[in-house]
Amino acid sequence: MASSFITKYTPNSYRLVLVSIVLIILINGFNAEKILLDNGFGWDGRVFGNLTLNVLGHIQRHLIEPYRFQRIAIPFCTNIVFRIFHFDLSDANVLRAYLCINFACISIGMFYYFKIANLLQLSKNVELIGFASLFFCFPVLKLAMFYPVLMDISAYIIGIILVYYYLKQNTLISFLLILIGSFVYPTFILYSILFMFNQTPILNNNNTSISTNKWIAISENKNILPLTIKFLFPLLLIVLFFVLFYETNFNLIIQSFQTNLIKSIMVWASLLVGLFYIIFLSTYNQVFFSLKDIYAAINKKSVFVTLTIFLIIKSTIFLLSSNVASVLTFQGYLLNVCKQVVQEPFNFLVAHTYYFGLIILMQLFVIKNFKIVVANYGFGMLFFITIVFFFSVGNESRQLINYYPFIVLITLITLNKYYTISSAFTIGFAFLNILMSHFWYTINKGITTAKEFLVPEATQRYFMFHGPWVSHYSYVIHLLICLTLLLLVYIVFTKTKLIVKKPNSI
Repeated sequence: MASSFITKYTPNSYRLVLVSIVLIILINGFNAEKILLDNGFGWDGRVFGNLTLNVLGHIQRHLIEPYRFQRIAIPFCTNIVFRIFHFDLSDANVLRAYLCINFACISIGMFYYFKIANLLQLSKNVELIGFASLFFCFPVLKLAMFYPVLMDISAYIIGIILVYYYLKQNTLISFLLILIGSFVYPTFILYSILFMFNQTPILNNNNTSISTNKWIAISENKNILPLTIKFLFPLLLIVLFFVLFYETNFNLIIQSFQTNLIKSIMVWASLLVGLFYIIFLSTYNQVFFSLKDIYAAINKKSVFVTLTIFLIIKSTIFLLSSNVASVLTFQGYLLNVCKQVVQEPFNFLVAHTYYFGLIILMQLFVIKNFKIVVANYGFGMLFFITIVFFFSVGNESRQLINYYPFIVLITLITLNKYYTISSAFTIGFAFLNILMSHFWYTINKGITTAKEFLVPEATQRYFMFHGPWVSHYSYVIHLLICLTLLLLVYIVFTKTKLIVKKPNSI
């Protein structure tokens, strides 16, 4: 019955059903609840709202600090559109404008997702899993309409579009998107790593013996000592982690010993979980290459373009932003990542699952084949994904929203190539993701004023979706839910035929 539910639809009608679900929920969100602080603008939203109202004046007087300046693209464009069409620049109109921007961005994102699905020739079930992972989630179905004056959705959709042009190997448009994205979300420059190396597979699938689990080295030069990522990446990441951790949490550990034994145990348990996670995701068994291989794969034109873009970004910020210290620097971001990992054991996995959905847990069961797919896109993808995984030990999931589309991309390619997925599982996956999106959830329940919203219990109805501010009670509830879902996914992968490995998987 489940199988016929999907297969009886033509691609166009099947996709129309999916798009309609998203659009109906979003349209309903136009008149649904909004964050009560500043009449729907919220904390960061008030900053971006003020920029939208008078962005040109702020630039002329150098009033925008560097971090905020790297989120100026949407406020700037919105202000220009208002001026061209002589719209009234008021708070109410700006709020409506951002609702429309988020709606339009999500619509464009869905359009590009189906182009990606066509390009990759995804099966209908895998396509639905990808759609549910990208669009049946909290930031799209709930946050985009509840807290509209943020740059998250714009950054998210640029990430999806980048996936398409990366697959098309259109470097020009990709770098243009990276440049634009860098003034929407500061971390977009990391995407340039994907293009700084040619897409030369590290693994040669034609010669790989899956049955013996041997991966073939790209290097044929016996005079150069090969380096193995199995030890190199985890070692480098662990060293970086401890250097950063020492700066942020060493005193926390010392204090916990002196004050609370249980808290001390939790801190150390969280640290060990974070380290294991880094080692687990960054270890590529039997992938060998030499430094000569890395050098040979470097795309010198792309390196030059990357440096040019970086200089454009930095010079623009230097010339036009204020000289006030930035709210958040790159070093500060890394320090936050290491600080967040020791809040609670597994807090980052719980936070990402609650924010993005089931694909986070599902990925753990396909990780071996996931790494093969990564390696076959070359060093650029290998380095990019490894760095993103390092960032993901932080539990503020929304900071990864512009990278999330590429994680989904690799997961979909893995599922499509190495697994046969039933329609029953696909429908169940989509349903659970919609449920976990919390589009139905009333955050402002029983609250009518901003002052009431700031009461800790009331605020938690919002912050329980944002890792660093989740209360211990919410964390425990979310952990139990995630463990239940993890057990469910484990049963599906190991005890049923809802997902079956193809002969060429490991």
